[in-house]
Parts: sequence; structure tokens; C-alpha cells
Amino acid sequence: MFNRITRTCFALCLALGILLATSIPQAQAAPSDIIFYGSYNSNNCTVSDELYGYDSSVYIYEDNCKDDDYSCDENDEARSVKILDTVPVGTQIRVFDDPECRASRDDAALIEVIEAGRGDTCVQSFEGNYVVYPDSSSPGIKVQVTQFGDDTNNLDGKVSCISVIPAP
Repeated sequence: MFNRITRTCFALCLALGILLATSIPQAQAAPSDIIFYGSYNSNNCTVSDELYGYDSSVYIYEDNCKDDDYSCDENDEARSVKILDTVPVGTQIRVFDDPECRASRDDAALIEVIEAGRGDTCVQSFEGNYVVYPDSSSPGIKVQVTQFGDDTNNLDGKVSCISVIPAP
């Protein structure tokens, strides 16, 4: 009698588990709208050189590229970033040479979306201070790049930590 009750309960629990697993929609992964690229040949955003991506609506305080916390898992590889036109004005992306996201130890750059547009924008370098203006042949969002930190050299291909701050 005990075995029959146990088997019946097990069969009911199994059937309920299968029913729940097939009827509850699975959560979709958020699409990446900030995509980092790495290439030793050039600093451009080509699909063959795609490394990792982030969702601009998710706040990421510190993503150390030497571990597997979020997306960044390839240390010292990123040389450029494509920012899709879905990224809102005010979004900030910070890249650091230091694996703990500290500008006081090495160089870093702040990339900020400052104007909306239709079309994606490729930031081809993290070095220097400049504005990426969309042009008439390739309309996109307007992005400002500001390099800062203790040592402002050789940030391209040396990104060890990334921070994403969504627009307010």
C-alpha cells in the first residue's frame, strides 16, 4: 500500500512539474545595445571582432574582465564599442585599465550619449577627448568620449573593467 501511494504521489508531482515547465514562459535575455569589439588590425565595430555586450537599462557598478561576473570575460581586448540608437541620452559607459574600476591607478574613459539619433554609432577609440558626431551619410547618436585618470595612455586594447550607468 505504501509503495502504491508513493508511486502515485511521485507520478502526480512529475506531471505537475512537466505542466509547469511547459506552460510558464521562459524569461528572455535582455538584448545588448552596448557592444564591445576587439581587433588588433583596426579599431572598428565589425561583427567578426565582437567580444561582449551590455543592456543599457541595467546598472553595472563594476564588471571586472578578469572574472565572470557579467558580460566582460576577455581582459585587455576591447578596442571599440558600438552604441545602438536604442541607448537613451544620458547613459554613461566607463572603461578602465584597472580591473577594479579605479581611475586613480591607471587610465579610464567616460563615454556618454549626449544626443539621440537614428542609427548606431561606433566609438573607435577610448583614448583622447572628443565627440563622435553622426554625419549625413551615417546618421547616428552623438557620443562624447572623455579620457581621464592617472595615466592617460594605451587604453585601447587594455580595458580591464567596465561600468554601465543607465540614463536617469
